[in-house]
Amino acid sequence: MTKAEAQGFTFIVGVTGHRDLITDNDAVLAERIDTLLTGLSVALGPVPLAIACGMADGADRIVACRALELGIAVHAVLPMPKQHYLRDFSPASAKELKLLLARDGVSLHEIPLHADTTPQALARAGPARDRQYGLLGDYLQRRSNLMLGLWDGNVERLEGGTADVLLSYLHGQERRGEDAGISSLRLVEDATIPPAANLVAWIEVGRQSAQDPRPPGLSYLGATPDARTLVRMEEMPGALKQRLAALRAHYEEYDRLKESGQAPPVRGLLDGLPRKPPASLQPILAHIDAEYQRADGLAVHNQKRSDRIFKIFGLMAGAMGLFFLLYAKIAALKVFLIAYLMLFASGYIIFRMAKKSHWFSRHLIDRVIAESMRVNFYMVLAGVNDRINMRRLVSLTGIENFSGFAWLFDVMRMVQPLASDSQAPNMKTLGLVKKGWIDDQSAYFQSKIQSLSHSHHRLERIKYGLLALSIIGVVALLLFKHHLASVALTGDLDLKTVMVFLMGLLPLWLGIWEAYQSKMAMRELLWQYRIQADHFRRAAEQTKGDVPAEKFQCVIADLGEHSLFGTYLWTIHRYHREVEPPSAG
Repeated sequence: MTKAEAQGFTFIVGVTGHRDLITDNDAVLAERIDTLLTGLSVALGPVPLAIACGMADGADRIVACRALELGIAVHAVLPMPKQHYLRDFSPASAKELKLLLARDGVSLHEIPLHADTTPQALARAGPARDRQYGLLGDYLQRRSNLMLGLWDGNVERLEGGTADVLLSYLHGQERRGEDAGISSLRLVEDATIPPAANLVAWIEVGRQSAQDPRPPGLSYLGATPDARTLVRMEEMPGALKQRLAALRAHYEEYDRLKESGQAPPVRGLLDGLPRKPPASLQPILAHIDAEYQRADGLAVHNQKRSDRIFKIFGLMAGAMGLFFLLYAKIAALKVFLIAYLMLFASGYIIFRMAKKSHWFSRHLIDRVIAESMRVNFYMVLAGVNDRINMRRLVSLTGIENFSGFAWLFDVMRMVQPLASDSQAPNMKTLGLVKKGWIDDQSAYFQSKIQSLSHSHHRLERIKYGLLALSIIGVVALLLFKHHLASVALTGDLDLKTVMVFLMGLLPLWLGIWEAYQSKMAMRELLWQYRIQADHFRRAAEQTKGDVPAEKFQCVIADLGEHSLFGTYLWTIHRYHREVEPPSAG
């Protein structure tokens, strides 16, 4: 296992390109590849970088060799088991491939045969082998954070070919080998590219079959929202730079917390299983668990900070109201006005600091990542991780288009298996999912509902009690105003003045408390818990008793999709409430 694999959180550059490159400009081509990979490595900092390719002749091996020279890990994702794949190469090329696969820094991943493909069908060129190459393109499309294409620019599409892989990646297509409606390549500003769009690093090359030598040039491609035209950019798009910077910050922030001893304790997903998962799944589950713990730790840390700010603002607002009423109704002392102004100035400074730190929005994105990792963990364990189209799910909610969320899908890709190594799980493995996730989360949400409901009802009783006191005060003033004014407490202070002061203070504090509850979205949180609890309760009922494995898997896949969708909608709601209301423009 390479260093990058051991860390689990790896930015993958998928590679596709032609086999028959014109080799007149090898030095220039190597320089372009080095420029791209070095630039990505610098931008990512401590975040591991690796490339993934099919190790075919030509483009794949050229990029793989350059990556190894730069100390970048290489994932060799073969479109079929190696013994079948070697038939596609000459003896000299096959020997070269074996030597490459044996080098340090190279990890081997073999895409298993399609369910309808037999080893005999692979013995000759034809649809069976083409389908395996299509699967390679699918896996690279699903797993790659950025695609590198050594491409001549011809948009003619053959299944699993360079143009097919690149165009499918740019448009996030589920089906391959179809006309994407691309009509031209033209230069426009990258402002037309959505911030979370798939991007391709394009090194334009010539092919021997076309007899079209051209100097390799590095640029970037994105797809316009109407999916009719490719956008070509000469420099790395600003959106990609921001996503790389966000990944780096996410990685470094947690390391700083750990080094300083401030990282909150997090119970890992593997710790929640009643027994160890199958050995074949342990590496990828450990990778997902590591990223879950990173995101969950950051979410807890940033939530504590943002909650503390909310509480401070509430207390400061209450104190400001107290000082103002003391000045207006009890004693017109300058000290009350000075305290009021000091609190106002302090609140403004704290507000600016909190806004600059983005604690709340960072808490939201970290929580989304953590919950996505949790669902992904159990989907992999149940062997149904391929049944949820994460890209489609994220796009349906539009969450990745919010400020600061564009790199969300990058994180999800960084812990996905490179190839479908999952085996059909047995009932013992599915039992781990039921106990570790369905039953555990069902009990968790039920406990949260009871706790929040109890707290909510207690606060409601307090609120109604204070309201009753206010009404009693009004009645007392109406009926006994002169008597209360005649009761002197100290100096010029009488009982009527004190009651008027309290009647002004109680509604103020009630309003501040309501505003705080609104900020914390307690009612909406209770509603969210009830929805999630209903999903897990229904799944628990559907998986009781002797349930066939296929049906069990369908229930888990359905639960994962509903759970994620609910989490994303809740996050959007909180984001709009606190960070950027829809009416803000």
